[in-house]
Amino acid sequence: SKGCGEPMNPSGTLIKALLANGAQPLNGVEVGGTSTLISDQPIAPYDNNQNMGAANLLTSLPLPGSNDFSLFVQNDVTIGSGETKTYNFDVDKQKCSSDFSATLSWYDPPSSNGCTKCLVNDLDLIVRNLDSSERFYSNGNSKRDSVNNLERIRISNTSFGDRYRVIVSSSMLGPGYSEQKFSLVVTGCFQSGDGDETSPPVSSEVYELVTTYSANRKQAG
Repeated sequence: SKGCGEPMNPSGTLIKALLANGAQPLNGVEVGGTSTLISDQPIAPYDNNQNMGAANLLTSLPLPGSNDFSLFVQNDVTIGSGETKTYNFDVDKQKCSSDFSATLSWYDPPSSNGCTKCLVNDLDLIVRNLDSSERFYSNGNSKRDSVNNLERIRISNTSFGDRYRVIVSSSMLGPGYSEQKFSLVVTGCFQSGDGDETSPPVSSEVYELVTTYSANRKQAG
């Protein structure tokens, strides 16, 4: 709406991150062409049946009178090899019950034919509770995700006064790449985000590209 903020030209990665960030879990898997649920087909967030879930604009964009969360975005930001960017958020918004959710998206360069580990430029998303030092990893993992170029962290049952730090790091860039653009979306019960702070490059991991010519190319996103 008019006067709601500075205009921007959203990148494809920002739109992708926005929709994935607000996506909601599915209720089940249907038999093709029917509305009958397959009762013995278990589903969970980030599995092969639903991935991020179903897109829902009510949980993706702040809409006055329809929801109560705030939105913070970074559109097509550049991160260098070994760099880390941090963004701080305080849960300080009254009369708000939204989850704290952060989603990172980027366009990964093409990999080689027949690769089994196909991610070329590996970025990582981590959220840290500044009070308890608890770390949250993306896509339901207990460690960093080195497979996908779309990563989401969702924290439910946040409390007023909680403080979170969203960390985007460049864990590994492929041969010939010194930087990578990304987009970030954060939603929750905060007034505004504080960032970014960029940490200088550190030694990155040794690049590994595993190839087998009998495998099909698979890449998330």
